[in-house]
Amino acid sequence: MPTPNQPEHLSLSALWSNATPCHARFSAQILDALPAAARAYLGHAIAPDTPLATAVRLRMHGEIKLEQRWHPFRARQVIHWPRGLIWQATAWVKGLPVCGSDRLIDGEGVMDWRLLGLFPVVNATGPDISRSGFGRVLAELVWLPSVLCGSDVTWMGIADQQAIARLDLGNHPTDLALTIAPTGRLERVQLSRWAIPMAVTFITWTLAALLRLKPVLRATRSPAASELAGIWGAIAS
Repeated sequence: MPTPNQPEHLSLSALWSNATPCHARFSAQILDALPAAARAYLGHAIAPDTPLATAVRLRMHGEIKLEQRWHPFRARQVIHWPRGLIWQATAWVKGLPVCGSDRLIDGEGVMDWRLLGLFPVVNATGPDISRSGFGRVLAELVWLPSVLCGSDVTWMGIADQQAIARLDLGNHPTDLALTIAPTGRLERVQLSRWAIPMAVTFITWTLAALLRLKPVLRATRSPAASELAGIWGAIAS
């Protein structure tokens, strides 16, 4: 019998409430050994003495491209490190709602989308969906920069305004290449993600996003608005 704690049935509120409180707080000492670009970014994104959160809740709206057309959508999302994420949304296609979620919970990825909330449009799971989900969680850590302060993150400096953060989720090491403005504001993130961009077969796909950022007037100053600017190239694995 399905239970509310199974990955495909876990709710947004349950994922959020299961987050473990963190008593460690952000300080300049955490940044001492990091490359200059990483110090600038994290020092800008997280206010001093802020608890190093392990989860974040988001609300968003905009347009999503489905079948070569842009459609309005609204969504809520919870990212819980290292369990995963749930992105729950409604998009309107020709005036009709398509509702569902993308999720990766405890290593298991599931996509479930239904027209009018009833008729299946996309229902997918399996190793490829899960592997793709690992990349998505890591890319979206820009919404939860406290994770990038962890001892399990390896930083490498590339240039004064560029750095790479290497993380491992689900035994899939991934490099996040970050471009940072002189102010410390995040301008660009790039990574290689297992994906199916042309709806043919899964490949390792290099994804680059340019970000429009506004400060959030809270303890953290994560991006408050983002825009996917382009997908750059594909490299077969």
